[in-house]
Amino acid sequence: MEEVNRRASRRQSGNVIDEPDEPEAKRAMEDFEDADTLQALSQEWIDKLAQFSTVYALAQPRMLLFKGQMQFLTGSRGSGLNLVRKSQAAAQKMNMPYDEALAKHFLATHSDTHESPKLLVEAQEFFSRLGINQQHSGSHV
Repeated sequence: MEEVNRRASRRQSGNVIDEPDEPEAKRAMEDFEDADTLQALSQEWIDKLAQFSTVYALAQPRMLLFKGQMQFLTGSRGSGLNLVRKSQAAAQKMNMPYDEALAKHFLATHSDTHESPKLLVEAQEFFSRLGINQQHSGSHV
């Protein structure tokens, strides 16, 4: 309740930017330094996105991508790549070219297939059309 009152008084004073308390922000940063905690938080949000995707199908390609990336990073490389392939197929079927390009880029940079160079070119062409610098888009793992 104290937090709500403090934020309300800041809004009344004209300071509408809610900045996190220093101890709270520090604690959050410490959580991200702990790999197990970060993995648990990531999995929790992937699960929430999976629930969301049962109601709104447009979230399915991104959920499959994140789930595949998580599996890839936690040692299940093959099943992770399979989920990313499903993400690409779902995005293509739903006419979601940005999500399709994200999946293609991940597959091109993390799988060793003869299609990798082609997938990378296709993803980069799409990102270029949108004016996105892929190195800075935050979609790489």
